[in-house]
Amino acid sequence: MATFAELQTVQTELIRKAKSGSAFLAPISATDVDETFVGPGGVLATLPADYEDLGWLSNDGMGFSRDVSTSDVTSFGSVSPTRSDVVSDTSTVTVEVSETTSERVGDTEPKEVTSEVETSRENPMPSFDSHPRSP
Repeated sequence: MATFAELQTVQTELIRKAKSGSAFLAPISATDVDETFVGPGGVLATLPADYEDLGWLSNDGMGFSRDVSTSDVTSFGSVSPTRSDVVSDTSTVTVEVSETTSERVGDTEPKEVTSEVETSRENPMPSFDSHPRSP
């Protein structure tokens, strides 16, 4: 009988670790960026002038999540749904920055943060409305 170690296939050389990264902010009116960020030979693509690097990120960096809600249709005689319709599909990116300048708090234009922005001890990060881009 084989041991677990003999059955196990692990390849630590295939584990990747991000050593650095950036998040960029641009106005909604900015030119969309093609999803190809790396060109021939691994050279990074040049971003349009409206894109600004947010600077240092916290150790948590960026988080990506997706929430898909479906509506199932069941049928007599079937123990599982016979049809599932996607009702909503929401993707979220969360960025926690370490650098905080007026240009980086909620907008690319310098602005005063007013009392309309609420923070608390439990939630110290201000939140702003997002503006989805047109498809």
